[in-house]
Amino acid sequence: MAPQRRLLLAHGAAYALSVLGGLLTVVPLALNGSHFKGRCLLFSRGHWRPEGGLGAPRLQVLEWGPPAACQLPAFVGVFTVLFGAVQSWRSLFYLQRGHDDTPLCSALTLLLSASLLLLSLGSSVTLSLGFQSWCDTVTGQQAAPFSCAEAQATPLYLDVDTTAFYSELTWAQAGLWGVSVLWLALSVLSFLRLYCSHRREVLGPCLAREKELLLG
Repeated sequence: MAPQRRLLLAHGAAYALSVLGGLLTVVPLALNGSHFKGRCLLFSRGHWRPEGGLGAPRLQVLEWGPPAACQLPAFVGVFTVLFGAVQSWRSLFYLQRGHDDTPLCSALTLLLSASLLLLSLGSSVTLSLGFQSWCDTVTGQQAAPFSCAEAQATPLYLDVDTTAFYSELTWAQAGLWGVSVLWLALSVLSFLRLYCSHRREVLGPCLAREKELLLG
């Protein structure tokens, strides 16, 4: 198999994996948003409020997190799913037809991949830090001597469904960091395809002319 076809096959496989990673990000975030009634738990601030008598302490959320903190990872996941599906199909089409991108198209793909790499890394850090902030809120008081994983099984006495937040955000984190790694791989593959495409477009005619001169 020619190097260009091997690169194209690897590119298509990476795009297919990015679709799975994007779904692994989007679906848990969508479920969490539904369970929390559209509120964002990332970077939320609150404290445990003791109840009078022998009543159990209650978690009081002073301020829910900014919606953009949850919207950014969701956007990266949705865009990754859509773009990865389209590019997977294009890669399969090119493999069947024996075609490849032009240098201009390869350059645009490299630019977009590098941009999405930076965006996915930023959203991954945002998601991880925001989730850690929420875990500190629900476990940082003496009234709450349990881990963040156990907190989803502990009554928090909020007007939202908190029975699966840890599982949802853990899966979303794994998916988003996986997407970041895949965008890094896609950026490298895009650069290699651009190099091969440029070499084919520029050096191909030159080599053909030199061959004609030698034979002539």
